[in-house]
Amino acid sequence: MSESPARVLCIDDDPDMRLPLAEALSEQGFDVRSAPDGAGGIDAFLDGGADVVLLDLALPDMDGVAVMKALKTLAADAFLPVIFLTARTDNETKVEALEKGGDDFCGKPCSLEELTARIHAALRKRDRELKLESESGRFRRLALVDALTSLGNRRAFETDLDREWARMARSGAPLALLVAEIDHWKLFNERHGRAVGDRVLRDVATAIEKTLRQTDRAFRYGGEEFAALLPDATREGARRAAERVREGVAALRSLPITISIGLAVAPDAALATSAELVGASHAALSDAKASGRDRVVTWSARIAR
Repeated sequence: MSESPARVLCIDDDPDMRLPLAEALSEQGFDVRSAPDGAGGIDAFLDGGADVVLLDLALPDMDGVAVMKALKTLAADAFLPVIFLTARTDNETKVEALEKGGDDFCGKPCSLEELTARIHAALRKRDRELKLESESGRFRRLALVDALTSLGNRRAFETDLDREWARMARSGAPLALLVAEIDHWKLFNERHGRAVGDRVLRDVATAIEKTLRQTDRAFRYGGEEFAALLPDATREGARRAAERVREGVAALRSLPITISIGLAVAPDAALATSAELVGASHAALSDAKASGRDRVVTWSARIAR
């Protein structure tokens, strides 16, 4: 399958410059769109995006630098190279354009050969930047994943908890947190060995994920402990979800194991911070273990944290 042609957006108010240039670049194999002013250029970008932008510094409706900033903002995390076009070729203009965020500069009237070479250079730079962004994103994702179970790790849990707590505080919609621990894990490991233990941890992680909703997210909190965030789950709904998790683990055929679960739900007048929500869930978990294990306990003010 052949690659799609590079998208070039040309924003210039001079039709004697813009139209012949667009036609010539199209003949060079680029997918070219053009606009006579800043507003039209922004609309064109919103309509079809761009891989590189040719932008006149002097537009009738907007300053060229302002248009560039708007386009780069719309591109979000994707690198968008902008080549400024201007009849002014003095060093002061060049320096100003580049210091304000432009990626290259070409004087008008433009030599087609020079401009094409600059476009190709900008596209190569864009490819390098996108590759780096992709690799950086992959490493960031790996840093948030537990290697054994493929669940989010504790760092991912803390990041998501902060986000969900802020959402809950803003909207008032409930947020439930359950923490689960495999019962008698130390004895289990001593009896069956680490290889079997690792397999069971993976099986438990899979069982937890299968029983949760798509909007919920499970994490390996550490060791034999797991956590799950349940946005928009009422106290009763979260309790039912926790029971499904407990039953799902108990139904595993690998080896007979059970889990104990502590559950807490916000908003609650006694839970003023996300850290207190975590503490309440762990207090409920301790109560579940102390009262016989293989059960769900929902936190209330009667349970000391």
